[in-house]
Amino acid sequence: MNNPIPPKWPGNLLRYICKDHLTEEIEGDLAEYYADWVKANGQTQADRTYIWHAMKFVRPYALKRPQIISETNYITMLGNHFKLAKRQIVNGKGYSLLNVLSLALGLVAFIMISLWISHERSIDTFHSNQSRLYSLYYTADGADNTLGGYPIPFEYVSPQWDMKDALSVEIKSSIPGVALATEYHPLYELPWGYPHTFQLGDQLHKLEGSMVNADFLQMFSFDIIAGEKNNPLKTANQIAISKRMASLFFEDTESAIGKTLRYENATNLVVSAVFDDVDHRSSMQFDYLLSWELNKLGKVRRASNQWVTYLLLEENANPDNVELLLKDLLKERLTENGEIDVTLGMLPLDKKQLFSEFENGVPTGGKIEYIRTFSWVGLFILVLACINFTGLATARSIKRAREIGVRKVMGSSKSALITQFLIESTLLSFLAMILAISMVWLSIPALNSALGLQLSVPIYSPEAWLSSIAITLSIGVFAGAYPAIFLSSLNINRVMKRDFKFSPATIWFQKGLVIFQSAISVTMLLVTLVAYQQTAYVKNSHLGYDRENVMYVTIEGDLIDKYLLFKNELINMPGIAMVDRASEAPHAMNFEIAEAIDWQGKESVSKVGFFPTSVGFEFLDLMNLEVINGRGFSRSIPSDTTAFMINEMAVQQMGITEPIGKWISAWNKKGKIIGVLKDYHINSLHMPIRPLIMDVKEGLEFGKILIKTLPGQTVTAIESIETIANRLNPNYPVEYEFMDVEYANLYQQEEVASSLANIFTVISLFICCLGLFGLAMTSAEQRTKEIGIRKVLGASLLNIVKTFSSSFIFLVCTAILLATPIAWVLLQDWLGDYAYHIELSWYYFAAAALFTLVLTMLSISVQTVQTALMNPVDTLKSE
Repeated sequence: MNNPIPPKWPGNLLRYICKDHLTEEIEGDLAEYYADWVKANGQTQADRTYIWHAMKFVRPYALKRPQIISETNYITMLGNHFKLAKRQIVNGKGYSLLNVLSLALGLVAFIMISLWISHERSIDTFHSNQSRLYSLYYTADGADNTLGGYPIPFEYVSPQWDMKDALSVEIKSSIPGVALATEYHPLYELPWGYPHTFQLGDQLHKLEGSMVNADFLQMFSFDIIAGEKNNPLKTANQIAISKRMASLFFEDTESAIGKTLRYENATNLVVSAVFDDVDHRSSMQFDYLLSWELNKLGKVRRASNQWVTYLLLEENANPDNVELLLKDLLKERLTENGEIDVTLGMLPLDKKQLFSEFENGVPTGGKIEYIRTFSWVGLFILVLACINFTGLATARSIKRAREIGVRKVMGSSKSALITQFLIESTLLSFLAMILAISMVWLSIPALNSALGLQLSVPIYSPEAWLSSIAITLSIGVFAGAYPAIFLSSLNINRVMKRDFKFSPATIWFQKGLVIFQSAISVTMLLVTLVAYQQTAYVKNSHLGYDRENVMYVTIEGDLIDKYLLFKNELINMPGIAMVDRASEAPHAMNFEIAEAIDWQGKESVSKVGFFPTSVGFEFLDLMNLEVINGRGFSRSIPSDTTAFMINEMAVQQMGITEPIGKWISAWNKKGKIIGVLKDYHINSLHMPIRPLIMDVKEGLEFGKILIKTLPGQTVTAIESIETIANRLNPNYPVEYEFMDVEYANLYQQEEVASSLANIFTVISLFICCLGLFGLAMTSAEQRTKEIGIRKVLGASLLNIVKTFSSSFIFLVCTAILLATPIAWVLLQDWLGDYAYHIELSWYYFAAAALFTLVLTMLSISVQTVQTALMNPVDTLKSE
């Protein structure tokens, strides 16, 4: 074997820890012996012998002595590093500006996402007993799938259909480990809820409130600032109101205590306590609290037939043991009503808003999915900014190569050079952080206003500032580490001879950075494009009915008995086209029932979950619904008051082929099916179309009055509604809602997420463009003479631009190819959450690719053309 090569790492170790004048002699002797060892024993044994003898030289007399640097010298050295760093930043203004701006934009996105996530995760975390507060949820066998939810339907709680029962009372008395428990029922939520009316003298106000048990204010940290603190809701005639509500009726909070408010023009309630306005971080929002005892007297108009139950566990209670005891509690209560498989589970209160969607009866998704997604988005955008820094610093190393060579010749060590470059990158990072915080602080009010958020910059939080400093230092080290190590490792001889070139590994590293950041930007662009189209689709889709120019007001007070009078007078007023009624808002029907419905030909095992609604005779015309079989309701046919209509999905689920004339029994009423409606959406497009059953009831004590206005006469119609309502229902301020607006509110979460995605995609694309511009600028500096030679040899401007741009275009095309399948998988998974969604088509990907390529060309074209237009005499005169 000729010139055998010994292992490298023992020599590297000796050079690192042994004195320099001894290392050369030791390595030389070992190399001579190594050749003999290979001839005598083979290379494997020779390697072991070489390592053994090398380690024997690691002795105290041979070790380097640590260099003692005085505190003064150390401070002086750091001061010099900072001076040099400042000088480099000032001298390279264009390079520094690109780095600071791209890092700042990345930090803006990261900070905004962090603020949004922090806000969402802070919901319900301000309660002093937060760690012991839990929300119940139920899991039940539905008609066609496993159901689940936090509000527990009353038929599971009260087997005898007594809706006054409180599950919390039984849980407290029968489940060890439960200290306190309460029901919570928002009286203003759909399907039948609305703001209730309070009156004091001539003052009338509609306010949103809830009904709770006596334990509620002891469980949660809603501070009572006046009145009874221990048990302000122990009797049915007591009410606790917010500070805001007190200001509407009284001079101050203290003067409100003991005063009587008229509730719904039917019941007098005594103010027993005033609590501070509910924190915006609470998932429960209310201006007043009614006692559950009032519900037992039947004097509360409920919003639905279900409500949430909350538990406060004892301090030493084991949540798993409590949940195990709760599991079959409802099943035991329901034995008299047949075998209905319903179980209970518990979820910590602060997780309830994050896990709002149920799969197979268990909370698994919801807002937490957006939080996870945007967490990755924020991280990737920050990484994009760091990649820009690393790529630009590496590309710029040729310009700083001679500086590094001179400093090495003058005695600078590798560690000193690394320290110098890391200080430079950290200074740039601090400048970027200052700029980013300023941009966030200035833009937060506009962002909150546009998206309905409540974000704030925690400028008085020490933890926030410490986190900012830690992030800044981390970015400085992370973004500057590779350039620092790379630049400090340059070979002195090659640098001083101007023979410095990038190694293949460095070139591939730079290309990899460009591909990586371009791939992320393309993926975000695709996701944003499809999310925008899907959001537009769900907001603008034809739902099977006409929601344009439709308003509705709540049936309450005197309108319960005067509905027909209100309708007949309003229909003759200016701006009004049609008036009718429905038991709930047609676009948000959430009430499902199965057991109470029977029909002709029903098999004993059949179980269909119907969504019931009661309407007036003109409902079909007002909503422009299509009857595909049979006919609609008619006032001229008296038997239609006992008739039913169903939709196509109900026909399919019921399993009947000729539904017209078949009987249905529901709500102690038996009648014939007179018509089949074409399927229309009764919920958001997240949910599939469900079986619908419809009958006529114009005397219900609840529901919505639907009003179709003439096109372009909305203001006139509102004046007409207020005129009639104030005369016929004077004790209830009229409030109206627009159906198209309320339908859009069903997608508020998607709207916010889509808007945030738009903002962050623009930021990521801008960062990517800054990076490409910086690389093009650096590349142009390095290839100036090459371009001059090409021009002398006759190359045209177009040819030079093409040659100069081709490498960047190739890298971006590679990124597009890599991003396309990743985006496809992500988008297919996201669209799967919608029962109805757009189809992924090739033109989305083609549009994103074309847009990215155009941005790439724009990013590099300025520098490319400028370099190509340079006079070759100026570029070649030094040759």
